Amino acid sequence: MKKINEGSKEVIEKNFLQEEQELPNTTVHVYKEVPQTAKGIFINNRDPGVALMFHYSSKTHPLHHYTLYHGQECELPLEVINHLEGMNSFDPWSCHRRMYGKRTLPDGSSEIFENGYQSYFQFKRKAA
Repeated sequence: MKKINEGSKEVIEKNFLQEEQELPNTTVHVYKEVPQTAKGIFINNRDPGVALMFHYSSKTHPLHHYTLYHGQECELPLEVINHLEGMNSFDPWSCHRRMYGKRTLPDGSSEIFENGYQSYFQFKRKAA
């Protein structure tokens, strides 16, 4: 297998030492509203001793990196809080797991059904 730096001088100059080319036009997003936030304590029910690190963005919320610790008091946008608590059942990436139950049907057979959700994370809001 040939390594990159074993190429001829012409190949190296042509492929790697060229002047930087202009970047294509990049889109700059301008947000006209500041997201609503709430203060509270973050609770990690999944891994209490481990920091939760994630990126979040949406049409109304710019890309932001979050690092949250169990028991930490912080201020988060409501959209992020709803995502963490799994409030958006239509969101396949919500942070919850489905709970299942078993019930008996009138004909005597049984079926497994979706009984609810258990949130991995909680955000206990402080009283205003």
